[in-house]
Amino acid sequence: MDESARTSVLESVSRLVLYALVFLLPLFALPFALNPLDLSKSLLLYFGVLLSGLLWLIVRLQKGEFTFPKSSIFLGLLALLIVYLVSSFFSSSIPLSLIGPGYNTDTFAFLFFGGAGLFLVSSLIDTESRAIKFYITFFVSALCVFIVQLLNVVFNVKLGIIPNGILTTSTANLIGGWNDFGIFFGLVGLTSLIFFEMYPGRKILKALSLILCHLWFSHACFSRLSVFTIFF
Repeated sequence: MDESARTSVLESVSRLVLYALVFLLPLFALPFALNPLDLSKSLLLYFGVLLSGLLWLIVRLQKGEFTFPKSSIFLGLLALLIVYLVSSFFSSSIPLSLIGPGYNTDTFAFLFFGGAGLFLVSSLIDTESRAIKFYITFFVSALCVFIVQLLNVVFNVKLGIIPNGILTTSTANLIGGWNDFGIFFGLVGLTSLIFFEMYPGRKILKALSLILCHLWFSHACFSRLSVFTIFF
């Protein structure tokens, strides 16, 4: 295998790591943790972004060129990272501000890896076909999350592949708190609606995005009904 072929393989593996990350992140949960959802998802994010980033860096070094997305979003993200880093050194507890216990979303480490993941997606998912695959992977993962939640809430069925202690109540889910679940499906609904409106391709993909839009609406109605039931 020549160097160009090896470089292409490494780049493909780095891209596949991102696909796997976006699919597994909503579903992933470890049974051995005090906060199993938060910690497991944070560790998966760190590992996936680190692995994909190292492969991307190797490819760039082999090619001898570095290309960066031309977007003002990344300038704002860089400024935000600098502000977080500087403020962490002025904190009363620098290690907690920089890393925390490993799963906090308001630390510099989490923001850094999240920003690095965003950069890798924009660098590696650089064609329409790859972007479609990325969105489909995300939609399929969201559909799996909804099916698990439907089985838990409506039929009280606990899947054996879900670690014990995760789905203990009707509002427990694979994303985190009930508000986190609502935010996640809000993102899914908006993304699927945009995909449905802008993608002119296969009908089966548009049907999938339309189904996710209906699921998002159903979740919103269910959430409001649950709050109404609690208070009235």
